Amino acid sequence: MINNPWEKWLRVHTPSEPISAKEQRLPVEKRPMLDEEKSLIASLQGCTFYPGSWNKRFVHALNCANEITERQSYWLYKVAYHYRKQLHLPNDIAEELAKIASEKLNQEG
Repeated sequence: MINNPWEKWLRVHTPSEPISAKEQRLPVEKRPMLDEEKSLIASLQGCTFYPGSWNKRFVHALNCANEITERQSYWLYKVAYHYRKQLHLPNDIAEELAKIASEKLNQEG
């Protein structure tokens, strides 16, 4: 017999088998990388990143990948815009990167 009301509630509301976080995720659609995205990743490899930054890990992880999600593509253009001075891009191309990133964000959300 359980006397504690908290234990009673917990027993009733706890699932019999725990659901893992991986099972709760929705499937992600990946697509092949475009040539433009591959060239952006190759040019971002030469940038100087802060040690241990997520930008650095993200670019190095994408360098080994052949497929990309739409959200990764959005962040790739956003990171490229952030490091546009190190990429030595003309202003018109840098503005085009910002425009593409905002379009991808609008498509996604």
